[in-house]
Amino acid sequence: MSSHSWHPEFVRALKKICGERSVLTDPTALLAYENDALSFHRSRPDCVVIPNNYEQLKQVVQLCKGQDFPFTLRGAGTSLSGGPVAVAGGLVIHVSKLRNILEVNVEDQYCVVEPGVVLNRLNQHLSQFGLFYPPDPSSSGTCTIGGNVAENSGGLRCFRYGVTANYVLGLEMILPTGEVVQFGGPARLRLAQFDDRFRRHLGRDRQSVAAPQTLAGENLDLSRDLRQYARCHAHHC
Repeated sequence: MSSHSWHPEFVRALKKICGERSVLTDPTALLAYENDALSFHRSRPDCVVIPNNYEQLKQVVQLCKGQDFPFTLRGAGTSLSGGPVAVAGGLVIHVSKLRNILEVNVEDQYCVVEPGVVLNRLNQHLSQFGLFYPPDPSSSGTCTIGGNVAENSGGLRCFRYGVTANYVLGLEMILPTGEVVQFGGPARLRLAQFDDRFRRHLGRDRQSVAAPQTLAGENLDLSRDLRQYARCHAHHC
């Protein structure tokens, strides 16, 4: 369908919410959004919108409610699975401008970020607290936290630290209906309420799932961890 005839009233409404320059319908501009890093499967969207903040994102999703076309969220597009590709056309919502680090809680070892935060930037920010976020899908200079969560990204570090799902404590999501829901959230532990034995147990569990982790005493040796993984795997086979 021609970009000039694709839901003109809807496009005008998008421009009213996000601004003229944040809505793309020109076929040349849309080329950058027709595939992810795999570049094998290509499907060009009819329109791309780039919200400038969370409130605009929420309004855009609410505007999509009841429309007769699909919408797809996109981060940096570094995946190899086609996750951000609009296979049926429609609207792509690019969340690259939602890149605020909202909170870092050093005591409870968690951070709250928007989906467009680039992984390397998060770790640069965390380094001043002696912390780091372990999952790295080998594209940390480009990939975003939101895309990592959507794809449950792994990478070589997953052999030692686990994949993204092991570090997600909670999500605030905008459903296709436009409703905002909260799943989970940071557990602000008050360990003084428990006896010593239960306190130690909670401490282990908390350390295994909290993101980020402390850098102190870490010695990252991926070759060693891979060898250990291979021996363990061979033993169980």
